[in-house]
Amino acid sequence: MSNSWVSFVVDQDPNSFRLNAPVYVNSSLGNVAIPNWPKYDNARPLDFVFDANSTSYLEPDTYRKAGIDLINSLSVLYRR
Repeated sequence: MSNSWVSFVVDQDPNSFRLNAPVYVNSSLGNVAIPNWPKYDNARPLDFVFDANSTSYLEPDTYRKAGIDLINSLSVLYRR
């Protein structure tokens, strides 16, 4: 996790510490590759999850989607 944070601060890219090579972590699942942190895309939103018990992974960013959609729909009504 700290490698990604430092890479982002220094290079504005949380993946730059990898030097274009995959990074592996030894977990309860065996030797597992950590995925690259993807650039955020509204068409396919993903979160990068740091999991200390197994390995980091990507998950869909759908937390509070219904509430956010409601607020965005009302912003047109109130011109904000």
